[in-house]
Amino acid sequence: MPLGRHVIGCRWVLCIKLKVNGQIDEYKVRLIAKGYSQVRSIHYTRTFSLVVKLSSNRILMTFIVEK
Repeated sequence: MPLGRHVIGCRWVLCIKLKVNGQIDEYKVRLIAKGYSQVRSIHYTRTFSLVVKLSSNRILMTFIVEK
């Protein structure tokens, strides 16, 4: 770490999505930075959320396995 800087913590956010009838539809997990410890223009200038669909992941894994 550069002098004068500190590590920004992160945590996992877990969510269970339910169908209308109450059955579990899917599990969702995100890794997020603890925003209350960040200072704008020092730690970030813009934010983004990385989202990967399961189908995209399967296609990528298929390409990896073939090589």
